[in-house]
Amino acid sequence: MRNWAKKIQEEWRVLKKRLAWGEDDPALCAGNVGNSWRTTDDINDTWASMTSIADVNDKWAAYAGPGRWNDPDMLEVGNGGMTYLEYRSHFSMWALMKAPLLIGCDVRNMTVESFEILSNKEVIAVNQDPLGIQGRKVNATGIDGYLQKHI
Repeated sequence: MRNWAKKIQEEWRVLKKRLAWGEDDPALCAGNVGNSWRTTDDINDTWASMTSIADVNDKWAAYAGPGRWNDPDMLEVGNGGMTYLEYRSHFSMWALMKAPLLIGCDVRNMTVESFEILSNKEVIAVNQDPLGIQGRKVNATGIDGYLQKHI
């Protein structure tokens, strides 16, 4: 029976890590019960949605690190609402933010360009580096800011 209770506790931890969608500031306490938490509302496949989600996620950077990841929602790469360059930027920003790189398009119908973006080993290496420090916005002039990552 103890093994069963332990299994339930493990499953509850996995479930709890995905319950919050940025409500009630989960980054403040979720690290005690899970290893990933939503920091934002659902993303839409537009440049405006993606950049505003990145802005919201940025404020939680101090709470992220190895085993403690801010999740700004899935990737929209390949869903058709942004340009090739916007999707490259989207994937790169999520990688810099140490976000879980969850593919949100139908991989069975993925274009060559989308596959190229999502399988970029150099960008994935930035996301997976052992320091696990989330990139932060360092300049907010104009309509777009810049992210910085310590390497």
